[in-house]
Amino acid sequence: MKRQKIKIEKARKNEYEYIQRFLENVYGHSRDFFWRNYPHVWLKENTDFENTLVIREKGKIVSLVRIFPLRFVFGRRHRRGIH
Repeated sequence: MKRQKIKIEKARKNEYEYIQRFLENVYGHSRDFFWRNYPHVWLKENTDFENTLVIREKGKIVSLVRIFPLRFVFGRRHRRGIH
């Protein structure tokens, strides 16, 4: 059995529309569902491409992982992200 190569990389801004269609297809939602229902995280200008990873197989996106860093507060100390 031949092993297929997969590639994990950060999403690119120029793929925004393709990513939206991919997610709508995977979740069975109508066109523009995510940015209309979750504009604070999925509107193009609010999409954090640095924390969005795509998995590609033969150049096509086959999976997507979005990371939402949280602010950690302990007493008077504040820290962003998970370290």
